[in-house]
Parts: sequence; C-alpha cells; structure tokens
Amino acid sequence: MATPIMDAVNKYINRNTVRMHMPGHKGNLKGIFSEIAGYDLTEVTGVDSLYECDSCILDCEKEYSEIYGTKRSIISASGSTLCIQTMLALVSEKGGKIAAGRNIHISAVNAMGLLGLEPVWIYPEQRSGTGIPGIISPHAVKKVLEENHDIAAVYITTPDYFGVLSDVKTISKICKSFNVPLLIDNAHGAGLKFLQKSLHPMDLGADMCCDSLHKTMPVFTGGAILHINNEKFAENAKNAMSLFGTTSPSYLIMETVDMALDYIKSQKAAKDFLFIKKWTDDMKNLAIQHGFEVPTGILDPAKFAFCFGKKGYTKEKFYELLTKYNIEPEYMSENYCVFMPTGFNTATDFEKVKKLIEETPSIGEEIPVKIFYEKPEQAISLRKALLSPKVNISTIEAEGKIAAETKSKCPPGIPLIIPGEKITKKFVKNLISYGIFNINVIQ
Repeated sequence: MATPIMDAVNKYINRNTVRMHMPGHKGNLKGIFSEIAGYDLTEVTGVDSLYECDSCILDCEKEYSEIYGTKRSIISASGSTLCIQTMLALVSEKGGKIAAGRNIHISAVNAMGLLGLEPVWIYPEQRSGTGIPGIISPHAVKKVLEENHDIAAVYITTPDYFGVLSDVKTISKICKSFNVPLLIDNAHGAGLKFLQKSLHPMDLGADMCCDSLHKTMPVFTGGAILHINNEKFAENAKNAMSLFGTTSPSYLIMETVDMALDYIKSQKAAKDFLFIKKWTDDMKNLAIQHGFEVPTGILDPAKFAFCFGKKGYTKEKFYELLTKYNIEPEYMSENYCVFMPTGFNTATDFEKVKKLIEETPSIGEEIPVKIFYEKPEQAISLRKALLSPKVNISTIEAEGKIAAETKSKCPPGIPLIIPGEKITKKFVKNLISYGIFNINVIQ
C-alpha cells in the first residue's frame, strides 16, 4: 500500500546520515522512545516540508483527497484546531459575520476573534435527549441567512460530542442558495466516510470540513486532515494554515497519518467501522432495556452515549461506578456518559462495557438536567474584547461585567461565555456550576 511519507523517511534512515540538524536527540534517545526516536525528523532533504510540500507529503495528501473525494485535502499536525483556524482564515477576506452553532468549539471562537469575524449564533434545538444540546436545524440556518446579508460563512459542529448529527445535506443546499460557504467541524467524524452509506460532510455538500483522524483512527494525537471541496479556497489553504501552524510540525504525527492510508485502503477501516456500528447499536438497545436513555435522531454510529441521570446517578456517583469497572470514558456531562470505541479496543474492553450496562442498578429518581442557552448581550466586539486590557476577578463578582475571555470546560470545549458578552446573574450561576470560579473581564 502507498505510504509515501514513511517510504521517504525510511530511505533517509537507511542512509545512516550524520544528523547535523534538529532535533537535538539525533535519533538516539534511550528508554521507551528509543525505537521511534529515529523517525522524529525535521524538514531535511528528501522528506518534504508541510507548508511547501512538493513530494512525499503532497503525495500523501493526494491519497487522502482521492479517498475522501475532495478538491484538496491537507495534513494538520496540530489537530482539528489548526484546520478550524485555516477554514475561518480562508473565509475572512472581507471580515464580516459567521453564522455559527452555539455548540461551537472554543478554538473557533478564538480564531474568529483574531481574524476580526463576529459570530451570529444559531442555537441548537434541544430535541435529541435530556441534557443534550441537539441539532442545528436547516430552518434555523435559513432564518439567520435571511436576516443577515453579510454572512461570510455558515459554521456548524456535527457530529457533536454526544454523536448527534445535523442535516448537513439540507443545510448545504440552503447555503448554496444564498451563495454562502458551509464549514463543518467534523472532528469526531472521520469514520463517517467508511459506512455503507457515507455520512461524511464532503459527500453531503460541505465546502470545507476538518477530520481529527486521531480521534477514531490509528493516528497519533494531533493528526488531522482539512478537506476542501470549493476551488475558491483550495489554492491558498496552505498559506492560511501556515498563519497559525507551528513551523516545526511533528513528523511522528504526520507519519502516522501516512500509515493510516494502509489502514484505510486495505478496507480494514471499513470493516472496523461496520463492526463498531453493530456494537454501538447493540449497546444502545441494551442500555434502553436496562433503563438508560440514549440520544435520538441521526447519530454517529462510532459513539455510544447514554444517560445515567435516568437511573438516579449524579456525575460523581456514576464515575465511581466506572472506576469500579476500570473504564475511562471519553466524556461525561452532568447526566450523560460518552464512549468512543474503535476496532483497536479488545474483546475484554467490550465485555466490560456490556457488564457495566447490564449490572448498573437504579438508585433513585431521574435527575433532570437542562442545557443553559441564555441568549447573551454582545456588549462589544469579540476581537476588541479579546485584545482589550483585562483583570481577573471572582466569578461571583462578575455580574454586569463584560467577559474578556472564552470560558469552557474541555471536553467538550463548548464556550459557556465568549469575549464581549455581558455577564448576567444566570451566567454567573452557570459558570460556578461548572467549577469556574474566576474569570477575566474588561478592565
């Protein structure tokens, strides 16, 4: 199978070159990293350069472009965060506004602030389950575009952290009718391409999207791909990425992105995601039988989310139970637990999860949880607030002040408040409920 980056790196290693270049360890680390240290390279002759690529890295990107059916696909060694920054930079030529789901990731908010873009919020419709943010509806997108004629792009997150999928295909048609590009944070959804019927944004009409390969594929943390299906943005994508990206991207990360080509092209990815879909479907049915609630609607089949609040558990009590079974989740909200299985989990892993679901007793009445989405007052612009002099104060004293930073819990990294928004009594209560006891405000 084609692994152009690894082929080039292996050629370099096999030459036994005297390494009078970075990194400082020269491939001679001792201990647990000794076997891979030689593969930790920099931009030396023969192994290309990420932002100016014209050989092995470019060949790898072309392979991903062919697999995902895009005009262009480019590697990020800084996760989907760098892809998100790049997407927003590509649509920021004239500044303006971004119509964005309020369940947006913190990295997008910060990028908008740096680029001088202002969000126009689209609020999720909370109809996917108790305490779940829910979908971004096509109707809500259309309404925002009708009411705002200076929207530079529509930006939504799908799938969300609970695996809930919005209707990208219909939203894409609406965006095209307004001649506005659609950007998708698909960080959790790289595997959507490998279902029997693809649910990947590039097959549903999005202009650009990011895939965090490391979340669901055999790729080191930080390995991601930015996909582009709009010629307008393809040519300048590397330049835009270099505005935010490190000039020393990790070759170890890029090598695992490259090696994942073999995983994909050998059909192992398709087999694994088919297996995981069956397993999560079985687990969701089992969870319902045992009194849990699961999200409703169109869902990412590679996520298993279930509501423990339905059986009377608080977050703290349910985590104690997870510890007993020696299971660490991807994410826990106040009432939901999220597992992210892949084909690299073992049979023992899957059996432990099954036992957890079967053996968890109800301990009380359902604990209701509501998502807090008070529509905030944007007192000053996002950019101005982000760059203004600020002072750190106790959250309990912040009522009436203007936020000077984005506050969120990560995961899931969804902002509770963003720079420029006025802090109301309800915001104070919500921030404290998430354990946020200090906040930067405009001085």
